[in-house]
Amino acid sequence: SKKRYADLYEFAPIGYVTLDSHALISMINLMGASMLGVQRNTLINHPLEESIEAGDIERYRKFIHDASTQIDRQTSDLALKRFDGSVFYAQLDCAKVRQSWSPTELRITIVDVTERKRVASENEALAFYDSLTRLPNRRLLLDRLQQAVNSSARTMRHAAVLFVDLDDFKTLN
Repeated sequence: SKKRYADLYEFAPIGYVTLDSHALISMINLMGASMLGVQRNTLINHPLEESIEAGDIERYRKFIHDASTQIDRQTSDLALKRFDGSVFYAQLDCAKVRQSWSPTELRITIVDVTERKRVASENEALAFYDSLTRLPNRRLLLDRLQQAVNSSARTMRHAAVLFVDLDDFKTLN
């Protein structure tokens, strides 16, 4: 049973990380170390924060704070960097574990969502921009107009729309 658990942990298709009460990595499985592009023993007793992309550090800190202080499981999408400097996007799910014989630990799963982010970005580009010219399309115009109307209603300020009709634009294009 213990060997089966160890095999499931070590060879899982997602990364598992355990942070101690000082937010240092106390355990990490093979996939977690592989995702970060470094040997597992190099990560032990180092902060996971070292693997967070600079632009997401504050979100990571809030994520860890919330996970440490709240009962509910926390989830966040963050940009992580590998040892070689390349960046990937990951979904981190965190649960606080408190056992009577040890201080509070945080258990985190790491799932690579880079492909999902790429597809979402492509879908957004297809939805709001012309595929040939890469110019904003009618759907983006309507979206931005709705945002302006909502903002005007919320702030009680006026807004204006300038519409320019270019004759024979199709010919010009």
